Amino acid sequence: MPVGTVVDKPVFVSHSSENGEIAIAICEFLNRVGCPYANVFCTSMPPCKPRLNMPMEDLLKTARESATFAILSCCDEYQKSPDCIEETQHFKKNLNAKKIVCFFHPSFNFNTDHYKLSKLFGIELKKSKRVTLKSSMLDLADMLSRAKLIIKDDKAINWAIDKFVEDIERLVA
Repeated sequence: MPVGTVVDKPVFVSHSSENGEIAIAICEFLNRVGCPYANVFCTSMPPCKPRLNMPMEDLLKTARESATFAILSCCDEYQKSPDCIEETQHFKKNLNAKKIVCFFHPSFNFNTDHYKLSKLFGIELKKSKRVTLKSSMLDLADMLSRAKLIIKDDKAINWAIDKFVEDIERLVA
């Protein structure tokens, strides 16, 4: 299967249009820890978006069905988006919970968490939680390693986490 097709993308980064920059930071983190862009589906990151001539709805469905690991970038808008809700429901039904990670943007409202995203492995994106964020990102790297999506390299992972934290501190108020 040629690179750039949907089938060869085991990691699906789900996000709303409000969260495009955070989704890009997540894709860059994945690439830095050894998960190449060719293995990641994300509509906001050009190297991760397949160039196929099909409607977006079909593209999302095919990518969702072929994914073996899901990363959900959750914000308030995410909870209201029919596409994001459909993706969430699909992943919760079809993937082991240890292969779903939620990044919670400060705008995510835990009081209206109708889809129980907070029950999954979650990483809060807040400037004041730098140590917690680094620890959670190490946990994510372990999950990616166990899923055989990266070869664990502590030096590369620590560097990637530092870069990710810098990106999040720039993006999140």
